[in-house]
Amino acid sequence: MTTPSTHDVNSRTLRPGALGSAPRWTAVGLVSVGALMLVNGAAFVVPLVLRAPQAFSENGARWEYQAFHIAYLAALVLLAGIVPGLASLRGRTGRTLPRWLVVALCVLIPLQASTVFANAFIVPFLADVAPAALDVEEGGIFAIAMGTAWSLWSLALILLAVVAAARRIAPVTVAALIALGALSIPVFGPVGTILVGAGLTVWAIRLLRGHEDLPPDDTAA
Repeated sequence: MTTPSTHDVNSRTLRPGALGSAPRWTAVGLVSVGALMLVNGAAFVVPLVLRAPQAFSENGARWEYQAFHIAYLAALVLLAGIVPGLASLRGRTGRTLPRWLVVALCVLIPLQASTVFANAFIVPFLADVAPAALDVEEGGIFAIAMGTAWSLWSLALILLAVVAAARRIAPVTVAALIALGALSIPVFGPVGTILVGAGLTVWAIRLLRGHEDLPPDDTAA
């Protein structure tokens, strides 16, 4: 009985059609994040984008606004848990995500989670007790801080998409979906969330397909 060589294992891990290698739990976590973002954006795109009231306080007082951000917060918590797995992804050339990008994600995911927490709980509270604080002309310090955090989050997603595609860790089509969605998030939140969620879901499915031929020990390694 012969033992598979390292070359054989690596060739199966990075077989055609699987643009990366990672523990199965990373791919499962990524598909969970992507699916949650996709469904969340699709569920609230009409009330929060197409039928959103003009005043921020009126929008923040709606249950749809709070529900969207609570679900988004859950997706970010899941994403934070799989960052170490993302750092282990290897593309066809054997390259991984650069350390600076992994560190940036470790910083910006909690920052974005804090921002989404504020959108989910502080904004509805202010909309009820002090709506004028949300409707300040030019947005006020609170709105500016929220906008800055969302912009940084969009930048992080764009960098992830571009670097992952350049290093052949993710398909170009997946990177395009994530980047386009990230650009849309600051203006059309749920619309951008749909695109990012779709990109992450497809990426995760490709990663899971890459494990179909691996024995259990290789998958867990």
